[in-house]
Amino acid sequence: MSDLPYLDTQHLLTFGEALTAYHSARLHDPDRRWRSLLYLVTLTPYLWDAAQGGIDFEGDHADLSGVTGVTAGEALVLDVAAHLFSGEGAVDLVTLADGLDDEVWEIVLAAVNIFRDG
Repeated sequence: MSDLPYLDTQHLLTFGEALTAYHSARLHDPDRRWRSLLYLVTLTPYLWDAAQGGIDFEGDHADLSGVTGVTAGEALVLDVAAHLFSGEGAVDLVTLADGLDDEVWEIVLAAVNIFRDG
């Protein structure tokens, strides 16, 4: 966890708490879908609070389509998280590259690496 880039200390702590919550619910560590999703949706406290309603660890299901009130950048992050989790839909790389600041861009790339590396 420590080798990943984090937006801030809160992101690091919230991601750790989300991983712990997953482990408590499923009694094993999250797979690459869950790790990449949780890494992204814990980016900000608001995003995490908004996303939790669509996350069901025990049912192995995540639906982020109901998340509202997010910034354009947060919406792009949610799109990537949902795509990595389900493999459905598409992410426009040009829109992503143009719509994220450098710090969040690095976090999105790290999430792709989390998924890729398993």
